[in-house]
Order: sequence, then structure tokens, then C-alpha cells
Amino acid sequence: MNPSDPNTQGQEAIPKSAHRPLEGITVGISVALGDDSALHGFGEEEMNCAVVRLSDSLLSAGAQLAFGHDWRPNGVMSAVARLAVSYDPGVSRSEDQSAGRSCRITNLVPWGRRPELPPDLRDDLEQRGILRIEEVGLPPTIAAHEQELTTRTLRAAALCVLRRRLTALCDARICLGGKFQDYEGFWPGILEEAFASALSSPHHKVLLSGVMGGAAEKILQAAQSGTWHTLVQPKSDDELATGFEQVRRFDPTIFPDMQRAPELLSWENLERRSGLHATDWQRLATARDIEVVSALALKALTKRPKE
Repeated sequence: MNPSDPNTQGQEAIPKSAHRPLEGITVGISVALGDDSALHGFGEEEMNCAVVRLSDSLLSAGAQLAFGHDWRPNGVMSAVARLAVSYDPGVSRSEDQSAGRSCRITNLVPWGRRPELPPDLRDDLEQRGILRIEEVGLPPTIAAHEQELTTRTLRAAALCVLRRRLTALCDARICLGGKFQDYEGFWPGILEEAFASALSSPHHKVLLSGVMGGAAEKILQAAQSGTWHTLVQPKSDDELATGFEQVRRFDPTIFPDMQRAPELLSWENLERRSGLHATDWQRLATARDIEVVSALALKALTKRPKE
């Protein structure tokens, strides 16, 4: 549970136990297919299985999960919700709040999109303390200029806002895959989310693996080589380059300071932020099996931070 989140202030975390050591901890899962994920053996089905496997491991340890995924009918989020129900059967919202715990799953939806979950199912999951959907709007500084900006620019700006909100909700982040060429925002989403996490509280754990290739693997390669230019520059196609300058003029505070990425996402800092010993961190970064990633993530998250 993140004490800086206004939705959880004043709540008391449930005491941890040996069986549920992550009770009260919110873990952000940032997983998406990369441009080269097929070369690593991951298509849509394999990616969804990876998300479900990670979610199963974390939910069984008592964690709460946060996603920025779209919710599509019969998609991976539905499978994750079914898992959460199995670990918290019969929990009502009132019981959940009286226990000092927020919903098991928080799903953030950016401006310009609507959750496709049927209203009756959404209400049922919310009432049972399983799901909370939060629609993240544009800040007033950008909304005031909505007519001056293209839809692509507004969506890219909205993703910056959503990713910052996601970081505020979480105590830890797991990053796998992600586009590094054909992405929607100003920067690759996995890069923004890893950077925001590394910029947050020193106790906020950041776990990256190249298991699915994609932007996560590119970050790890840059962390080792020190070559960051192609990752940290905002998208340069004419429309978004113009939109970037417009948004920066209206409200530059919504943008991450990507010039700090080489420092915050250095190999040494990523190893430290993972909470793992050097050998385990190397295993996580170079893993080729989601079971290895899941086991090492659980090991990292259950390890107490150094005093």
C-alpha cells in the first residue's frame, strides 16, 4: 500500500504473514509485446500466459496489482480478475475497506478510451473488492488547449499522465517487453514506466527482464553500453514532434526528464533497485523463461529493504 496515494491514506496495511508476505504491497505489471518479441517466442497468447503467471504468483503472495492495460472482453485482464476472485472469494467492498485494504486490482484507463468491461460485471467486481477502474483524464493545463492539439498528441500526453499516476499507486514495478519503435506515446511506454519508478521512493523496487525482448531488453542493453540516445529522444515524426513542443509550452511538468535516464537506469542502479544480489539480478535481466522471472520477482519483492 502506497502511503502517498490519497486513496489509501489513513488505511492500515494488513499484517504480513509467511503465507501472504506481499499483503498490503501494490505491484505494477508493465507487460506488452515488443517489436521483436516473436523472436523470443512470444506472441499474443504467450504474452497473456506470462501476465497470468506473474499475476498468479503475486496474488497468491497477497499482493495487489495495478495495470495500465485496456480491458477487452475475454482478454488477459478478465483472466487476472478471475484469479483475484479465487484468492479473495466472497469479499465485499465494505469488508475490504474495513480491513484497511484497497481492491486487489486497479486498472487505469487513459483519456480517450473507455473500459469495455460490461457495467454489471464491473459493478459486481467493484462491490466485491476485486477491481477498481480509474479513468485518468487530462490535466486542466492541457485540457484547456484540447482544440489546438491533434488526437495523437493528446493521447501521447495522456499516457504520460497515466504512467505517472500508475507509479504513485505502486510500491514496485515489473517491466517486460514493450514497443521500442511502433509505440503510441512520446517515448516507449516501458521506458517511461521504468524511469518513473526509478525516480520514485528509494524503496520502490524496479524489476526488468529481457525475457520478451522489446523495450525492456533495449533498456538493459543501454544500461550496460551507456548508449541511450535512440531511447531517450521523444518520437520524431512530424505530428508528434510538433505536438511535443506544443504540450511543453502549455505544461512541461507532465514530461519525464529523460535526460536523467542514463543515471537512474544505469546497470548499477537497476541492480540496486531490484533488491536482488548481483547473481540473481543478472539471472533476471537475462532470463529466457517466465517461470524464472516469476520466481525471482517474488524473491525480490519479499526481501525486506536494507535499513
